[in-house]
Amino acid sequence: MKMLKKYVYMLTLLAAAFGFAACTEDGDYSPANAEDGARVFFSQEATTDFTLTATTASVDVPVIRNTTEGVLEASISATFGSSDYASLFTVPSTILFEEGKNEATVTISFDRSKLADGASYEITINLVDETIFSNYGAASQKITLTIPEPYVYLGTGLYREDIVTTFFSFNGDEPNPEWEVEIYENTKNPGFLYLKNGLTKDSPVQEPGDYVEEDVYFTIDVRDPNKVQIPQQALGFDWGYGMFYARSIVDGTFKDGVITFPAKGLVVAMLNYNNGGFYYSNSAGMFRVVMPGIEITDYAMEVAYNGMSVAADNKTTEALFKGTYGADVASFKYYFVEDDVTDAAAQIPAAIEAGALEADGEVELETGLDEEDRVFEFSDGGVLEAPGNYTVVVVPCNADGEMQPAELALAAFYYAGIGASELPAATVKAKLFPVSVLYGSAVAAQYPDHTSIAPLAMGENVASARYGLVSGLTLNGDLEGPDGYDCLDYVCSALGKTPDAFLAGKLDAKGLADLNNPDMGWATIFNNLRSNAPVAFFIEVANEAGQTAIYVTGGKTAADPAAAAAVPATGSGVLKPHFEVVTEKLNHVML
Repeated sequence: MKMLKKYVYMLTLLAAAFGFAACTEDGDYSPANAEDGARVFFSQEATTDFTLTATTASVDVPVIRNTTEGVLEASISATFGSSDYASLFTVPSTILFEEGKNEATVTISFDRSKLADGASYEITINLVDETIFSNYGAASQKITLTIPEPYVYLGTGLYREDIVTTFFSFNGDEPNPEWEVEIYENTKNPGFLYLKNGLTKDSPVQEPGDYVEEDVYFTIDVRDPNKVQIPQQALGFDWGYGMFYARSIVDGTFKDGVITFPAKGLVVAMLNYNNGGFYYSNSAGMFRVVMPGIEITDYAMEVAYNGMSVAADNKTTEALFKGTYGADVASFKYYFVEDDVTDAAAQIPAAIEAGALEADGEVELETGLDEEDRVFEFSDGGVLEAPGNYTVVVVPCNADGEMQPAELALAAFYYAGIGASELPAATVKAKLFPVSVLYGSAVAAQYPDHTSIAPLAMGENVASARYGLVSGLTLNGDLEGPDGYDCLDYVCSALGKTPDAFLAGKLDAKGLADLNNPDMGWATIFNNLRSNAPVAFFIEVANEAGQTAIYVTGGKTAADPAAAAAVPATGSGVLKPHFEVVTEKLNHVML
């Protein structure tokens, strides 16, 4: 039908064109008669579409007359596209042509603050006196005043889909398709970004009829680049189970012009599916928005210690490493640093730039490979001599050999060498107690048992340790070693978080000494908890070689302030725990 209409319209135009040619060839053309007296008309070349800025208070519409002699006053009237508009605009009832001038101006004034963002207003200006109408111009002029949305167009960016993948899969080689989107910023609230129609009419995965016809602005709040949020909002389309809704439940990041969220950091719902309940989204962690003008490069690096090789002479050893690299990495340089410097990773690029670190070697990589094939292995090449704790640092380079230190990767490891005895494994156990049991009534008065809890941990051969608390988690018994870590990892995966999200701190030298002291142990206090709430405390320890172990233990705060603190089934009141209070409010997550 659309093609037929276009075809008929084209035939009409052709017929009109041939008809006009026939008339001119017949010589039927004759000039128009001259007009007597003053004549007034609107210019056909005048601006009729006005886009108003925030400070615009009026617009001018020119009117022409056929003479410059004398003063002429002409009556005009205005009609509006809607009767509601009349109170918003002031239009004069007359225009005045001054002596010696053939042009006058109709000034239409208004209060810009009373006009709606995104609206368009049509006004038609009419000449009232028919005796001054002219055959050479129009007796009326329709103008349109447009108030733009409060958005500034930033340009075209890229959107990568991982929201609706919760319910629907995309077949083929791109399970997370990516496409271009128009990106705007709210001028009234800087930091609010909008993808205009990026998830509806401009999306290649949509079909007409599945989405609303009006413009849809998908909102992302990047005012704090380390705490990016997506407010709950309708997405503007329905694939058979009701309108889609989405929001973030974990903070995202806005770094180097790219917006990302952790896996399961978003949730999505369909209004008519399971009562509109929300489900975890961004399951693969692939949701991404790339801002206009940003070129995406992949210099990602990962490296890990891969053991030690011994030569046939039983005297020569080499440390082995393995890792993966991004699509744009052509080579990398590696450095060996004594001790575990992973906590100072942010300082390493500056040290390399200043020449404080010199590369111990460089490895060329094959480019153009698929992701699963971008793996590497290398050895220290005899650089490491004495047993001890080291950190390997790898810095990716592009095809021109330029280092990308912002994307470096590092891994701490223990190098045993020949003849070094195996280090004993680190062990740890922990238990949760009421504050009053470990610290007495005086401390419990400040940190009551119904809103606080105190873990006590003891270990052996611990060189480093970190700890944290997860509220709302009930454990059946204590979990030690790999099973304990799997438990914590499972909980974090379900919440869309990493273990670091629940970290409360790391032990300093004094804390490690107390932890390794069998007559003391190390303890702390968690406060700001709910009463009668189940909690799980975890502590992860490592020996000098970086071998880790974790212990997870469950407990519960007292039911109410009057509840007497029960003596725990295990543990001893004669221990002298190191006193350290965690006073800051923790970020708890309820399951």
